Amino acid sequence: MVDLLSLFFLSVAKEKIERKTFSLKAETTYLIHEKKSVDLSHKR
Repeated sequence: MVDLLSLFFLSVAKEKIERKTFSLKAETTYLIHEKKSVDLSHKR
C-alpha cells in the first residue's frame, strides 16, 4: 500500500514539474518571438 502511495505521489510531482517546465518553455518561446517582432518593427 505504501509503495502504491509513494508511486502515486511521485507521478503527481513529476507531472507538476513537467507542466512547469512546459509553461516555462512556452513563455520563453513567446518572449523570444515578441523580442524578434519588436526588433523588426524598430528596423523599419
